Formats: sequence, C-alpha cells, structure tokens
Amino acid sequence: MRFVGTRRSVSSVARKALVILLAALLTAVPCAAGSLDYSIVWNRSLVSGKFQLPQALIRASDGSYALAGYGLVELVPGSVGALIGFWTERLDRDGKPMWQRGFAAEPPKRREEAHTLIETRDGGFLVVGATESDSLAGRPVGQTNDPRSSPQSSAGFAIKYGGDGLLLWKKAIAGPAEKPSDSFYATAAVDAGYVLSGKTAIRSKGKSPTWALRVVKLNEAGDVIWDRTILDGEFSIRADSMSRKVVPASDGGFVVATAPADGGWPDFGQMDIVSDDGKVMGKQRSQRAVLLKIDAEGRVVKRVEVPGATEHLALGANANGYIVSGYFKLLWYAFFDTDLNLKWKKSVTPATKINAFYPAPDGGFYGVGATSQLAIAHISPSGELRQETVRGVPDDTEGRDIAAGDRPDEFVILWSRVPQTRAGLMKVRVPVH
Repeated sequence: MRFVGTRRSVSSVARKALVILLAALLTAVPCAAGSLDYSIVWNRSLVSGKFQLPQALIRASDGSYALAGYGLVELVPGSVGALIGFWTERLDRDGKPMWQRGFAAEPPKRREEAHTLIETRDGGFLVVGATESDSLAGRPVGQTNDPRSSPQSSAGFAIKYGGDGLLLWKKAIAGPAEKPSDSFYATAAVDAGYVLSGKTAIRSKGKSPTWALRVVKLNEAGDVIWDRTILDGEFSIRADSMSRKVVPASDGGFVVATAPADGGWPDFGQMDIVSDDGKVMGKQRSQRAVLLKIDAEGRVVKRVEVPGATEHLALGANANGYIVSGYFKLLWYAFFDTDLNLKWKKSVTPATKINAFYPAPDGGFYGVGATSQLAIAHISPSGELRQETVRGVPDDTEGRDIAAGDRPDEFVILWSRVPQTRAGLMKVRVPVH
C-alpha cells in the first residue's frame, strides 16, 4: 500500500508539474509568436481637433522633452506671424507643458514646416524644416502673384531657441537653384556644429525633377560651413523615403539613410515584394535603401544598399551598429555593423510600419509606428520581431517618434492621428526579456 500510495503521490506531483510546465509554455507562446507585453505609465494629450502636426520628439539632457512640428500658428499663445508655421513645445519629464512657441513669416508669405529638432550644446533647441516665404529666403520662392515667385519652391529653414523658449536666430538655407525646392528632415550635433540632412530638386530641361540628398553643416551661429548635394544616379528621393535621423559617428562624421526609387522608368523598373516565408505581396518600382557614411567635410566615404520597397524609412543605431527599416505592403528591416557591413535582413508580414527606433537594453531595438493603430515593436539583436498594438489612443493613430524614459525598460512615444488631428505623449514600460 505504501508502494502504491507512493506511486500515486509521484504521479500526482508529475501531473502538477506537467500542468505548471504547460501553463508556463502557454504563457510564453505569445512572446515567441511575436507579442510584446507593455504597460502605460502616463498618457498626455497635446492636440485635440486642431491643425497642429507634431513630427519629432527628443529627450533633453535635464530629463525634459521637446517636440517640433507645424500647424496653425494662431493657436499658439504669443506666436509670430500668421497661418502655417513652426510649432515647438517643451515639456517636463512627466509630459506636462513648460512652454510652446509658434513661428511663421508675416502675410502674405506665411508657410513654414518644422520636421525635426535637436538640443544644442548650450541647452537650447535647433528646429529645422522648410519655408515658402520670400522674406525669409531672400529670393522669390513663395506663393504670391509676383511672376518671379514659384508656387512650387521652398528653402531649407532653421530656428534656434534658448532653453527658456527665447528666439535666438532664424535662417533660411536655400540651395543654389534659381527656384529652389529644399527641405530638411533630420539633424544632429557633430564636432563644432550641427549637420542637417534633407532633399533638393535637381532640374533638367525636358525632365521631371530628380530629388537628391542634401547635407549642410552649420556652426553655433547658424552660418553654413559647407553645403553638399549627393546624387544617386537617376534615382529620386521622396520625402517619406528619407530617414528622420542623422547618426553621428565617433570620427566626427555621420550616417544617413535614404530610399531612392527609379524615377526615370517607373513602368519598366519593377521589383517583387516578397516576405521571408515566400509570400508575394505584389510589385513596386525598383527601390533600395542606401546608407551613407559621410565624413566631417561632407564627403561620402562609404555607401551600402539593400533592395526594399518603402514609403516609411527609419534609421536607428546602438553601440553595435545601425538598423534601417522600410514599409510597403510588408515590413523589412536590416542590421549593419559599425563599418556598415550587412549582418542580416528580414522581411515579414503582417507587421507594423516603423517610423522611429530606440536602443533596447538587450542590444536590440524598440520601434514605434502603426498597423491600423498605434503599435510598438521589439527587434532582438538577431532580428526576431515582437510587436503589440497599444490601446488607450484614438483609432488610426501612429507613433511618430520615440525617446528615452527614466528607466531602461521605459520609453516615451509621440503619437498622432490625421485628419481631425489628435496627438499626445505616452510613457510606456516594457519588461526586459
């Protein structure tokens, strides 16, 4: 009886152990299948039903946050100018407003769009984008009845604010073309100044404009140190096919990413869009992601590319290298080491589009973007993807940018929805795996 009882006791323990094991495996399945646990620490509304479009978010050195975008300047107290202009806001570490500023040129030349910003060495903020205003560009580029003024033209533009929101200087940075079409989308602090990256139109008689990469270096006063235009054959860059980040390198140079497409023969240069599991998602005109290492003088010292159709290009970096992703009918992402050697590339569906990356504590990356709703993702150092839709925001919301939180397992998301704009900041906590 003792023997039988012992067998029953062992069997009971085994069954309990099996139940526990199965429960653990079932609990682990969502992570293995691609889900991502998260909790919301706080969620702050920035915009509700107004035309204010946030584009970029950074965490300042004191733990506060700053964002840049554009919208109706009249909605910002104490703003300068009228109609559409730069919108800059500073918030404390809990996402509560400290100050906000709006800037647009005086009528009738009155449209500026801010796309990104960076903290300056003296604790201020450099905000960059584009202007259509003749009075700022110093040449006729805006929308007027003046026959010299092209309604399709714009010039790169930058504003510097002090940490208290005081406007220190503003500068148009127009290219050499008679009727320039320029805009800046990314910026970073580098040795003895700041580098801006964007695109510029190269016009040839009888042909559509080719959009080329433009990189400019400014000093602390906003003066141009050098200005470079970098062509990539007949391929042309669209606004969404350009990364919103510039990554500084240790030698004083920097890395940028673009995704030029075959603009000359779009009907002939076609590529298949295929996931890693062999699912064909359709065709798209020939396109590739191009990573460029540029030295401190603005010269390209290394160029690498991977094929990939994209309408949402994102670039990120950590101590081990660079990650780039694109989205068009499927998500693809690739990792390069610090010498820009390709280590791996993945193409997956269904998956979120990613608009921005942030280094994860495990050596991988967090990403923020959307499926049909705000979504976050984690990509491991070897390329495994986990993702999750985030609740508590309006439908059709996207993650625009991402910045550090107060802990390694936290980050702050800039989210927005267009039209009938809604936007806000959300701090999310993700368990470290």
